[in-house]
Parts: sequence; C-alpha cells; structure tokens
Amino acid sequence: MARIAVAALSARALAEAAQRDGHEVLALDLFGDRDTRAAASLGWAGVGDGKALRMDAERLLAALRSAARQGVQGWVYGSGFDGLPDLLAAGAAVLPLWGATPTSVAAVRDPQRFFAALQGYGIAHPAVRYRRPEWPEGWLRKDAHACGGWHVRPAQVDDTDPPAPGQYWQCEVPGQPMSVTLLANGQRAQVLGVNTQQTRSWHGRPHVFVGVAGPLALPGRTGTALQGIANCLANHFGLRGLCGVDFLLQGEDILVLELNPRPPASVSMYGQAGGLFDAHLAACQHGHLPLGDAAQALSGGGQAHAQRYVLARRTLPLNAQRLALLATWPGVHDVPNAAVNLNAGDPVCTLGAKGAEAQALSEHLQHASQELLNALESTP
Repeated sequence: MARIAVAALSARALAEAAQRDGHEVLALDLFGDRDTRAAASLGWAGVGDGKALRMDAERLLAALRSAARQGVQGWVYGSGFDGLPDLLAAGAAVLPLWGATPTSVAAVRDPQRFFAALQGYGIAHPAVRYRRPEWPEGWLRKDAHACGGWHVRPAQVDDTDPPAPGQYWQCEVPGQPMSVTLLANGQRAQVLGVNTQQTRSWHGRPHVFVGVAGPLALPGRTGTALQGIANCLANHFGLRGLCGVDFLLQGEDILVLELNPRPPASVSMYGQAGGLFDAHLAACQHGHLPLGDAAQALSGGGQAHAQRYVLARRTLPLNAQRLALLATWPGVHDVPNAAVNLNAGDPVCTLGAKGAEAQALSEHLQHASQELLNALESTP
C-alpha cells in the first residue's frame, strides 16, 4: 500500500481506482465531489477553477508540497494537464510523477509533431492544416492543449492565422467516434478495450464529449491494426501507464484523431474488480504490462460498462432538495458536495451503468440523463 496523490479536473475515477487497490489517496481536483472525497482517505484539496475548467499552478504545487510533507510517495495525473508540460515538470520536481513524462506530453500535444509521427508510420488520419483554410467549410478548428471537445469549433474565415500554440485545423469526415484504452510501458502497449464515444452539439460546439461505452469487439483486421497503432505510438512518444487514443471508424478503417498520454475518461469503466491502478504503477515504475488472464480481468471480464456526463440544460440551482434527489439516483457519480448554482452546459453529475451490451447501455444512459434532468428541474 502506498500514499498517493491523484490530480485531474475531476479526480474521482483515479481516486476510486487507487482506493480499490488499497492505497491511501489524496485527491486534488476542481470540484471536490462527494464520491471523490469519499475515496480520498488523505483528504481533498481544490487546485483550480471548476467554472473555467482550468488548473491553478500555484495551488497545485502548494498541494503537492504539502503532500510531500505528509509522506505521500508520488502522484498520478489525469485530465487538465494536456497543454501544461511545464506544470507537470514543476510538479515532478516536488513529488515523483507516475505517468507519461512532461517531455512526452509536450511532444504529443504539439500538433505538427504528432501528425508528422502518424504520417511517418503510415497511420491514417483526417487531413490537417496549420494555417487557416481559405474556404472554411468542412474544416474544424481544434486545440491540442484542451480536452472534452469543448474546444472544437467549425472553422471561420476570420480565425486567427497563424493560430495560437496547439491550435490547428482538421478536415471534418464521417465515421463512428471511438477510443481505445491502453496501458503502455514506454515501448509497447496493452489494449484493455475499445470503446464507442458519444458527442453532442452545444451552442456552436459540434463535438462535445458526453459519454463512452465499452469494451467492444472489432473485426480481426481492425483489431490487429489498432494494436499496431498503439505499439507505434507507445514507442515513439515513450508513453507510460494508462492512456488512450481517439479515432474514427469507417467500416474497418481507422482514422486517428488524437492521443491522450494520461488516463482517459474511459478509465472508470475498467478494472472495477481492482488491479487497474496497480497495473498503471507497474507499467510506469517497472515497465510491466498485464498479460493473459490479468489483462482480461482489467478489461471487465466480459461485462460492458458505460458512462455519460449530464450537462445542465439551463440555469439550475442545486439546492438541498435537488442534491438529495441527485444522491439517490441510480448509477450516479460526481455528486456536488454542497449547494451550487449551475449554468447551462455545466456538469451536473455522471451516470454509469453495466450490463451485457455496450450500445444498449449507451442508449439507456442517454434516456436516463434526460429523466434525471426532468426530475431535478421539477423539484422545488
């Protein structure tokens, strides 16, 4: 058992995974939800602005220094550090970091370096440009330093050119949004599962990420190709620990969109019987990857899982009555710890479900999220 800090925009999934494997956990995130605090035996500290979804460097480093004084042995990061390799490096100087190195993150989050690597390995991806397209129709403007799809917008004729660091344009092409959840050891990767992703349009943002379900079986050729892609990226970028690749599936063809060099959103669906966090540590510290039955156990043992973010449709004060309703809703996670006023688009909670078939679970959660919002909005 170790004393470990986990840091992310929302640290709940990492905190629960570490707790399942018997570790003492300090949770550092932006929300301090009830279940995050429940999984954190060493406590919780706020390290950023939940409304702006932004880490505060000074607060994070202060929390890590405090953790070191408490005997915490190392820390694991999740979402929120995608464009902050310098902050990761500063944190690693305070407390050992168990995950992809800041150098790896900087390389992955540089669009020109990332897509050049794909090109070099012959890995297909939608066309990209680093200068504004003359005709914006059919192009998306993206930001490799962001996450969750909130940064994706249709290209405009007045887009800044040249773009800010991390920004680029990508051709919008059809396909099923997918992801693969991986464990990497710096040289190769173990595929834990393939997932289908759910996105929605929200006020000019056409691809906001709202849910994931898996694992799914892929045809043999596609699965083999995906394993090859995972190995290439793990070796090229020196990936370590839990990570994920987002891609579009066109029939049996894979078009890679981006690489998350840290535990992705799907991580909460894997290793629910335990062992996932320890597998992350083993990959980071010793280069060990799970094989055979151990890998199968982390993949869910044949059971499907799904989760969906519930976003407020309009202004929604979460008072005591609404919080009480929320806390008792089936499959709910990420319940706010205290009353809060939400604006349209703010996260209300996360819903999770498990069963025999991923697509059915995804559809169930889509309906359940609307039922929950109807119930909350009708509660005084």
